[in-house]
Amino acid sequence: MTYEQIFIDANFLIYAHDPRDKHKYHFAKSKLEEWWQQGAVPILSIQVLQEFYVTLTRLGLKSGEAIRAGAQELWTEDLKHGQKFGALRVVNPFLAA
Repeated sequence: MTYEQIFIDANFLIYAHDPRDKHKYHFAKSKLEEWWQQGAVPILSIQVLQEFYVTLTRLGLKSGEAIRAGAQELWTEDLKHGQKFGALRVVNPFLAA
């Protein structure tokens, strides 16, 4: 089975970010890192990403983590292009398209 045939559920993503269960944490994190290094992307849904976000914020991950992670750009069409949040600048990638 290849990564293109794998649908990832929210719990798998959550385990990769929550070290409380060390075995599941290390397994999920290593698989995601392996896929990332291969340029591989398993299948995700919007619902999975929403559940992932809600669960991680309940576990203590703050919504400002993109800023603290050192990101310089936030690609979205939901905010004003050029708007800044500290060093983070909003980019609408569809404006030039």
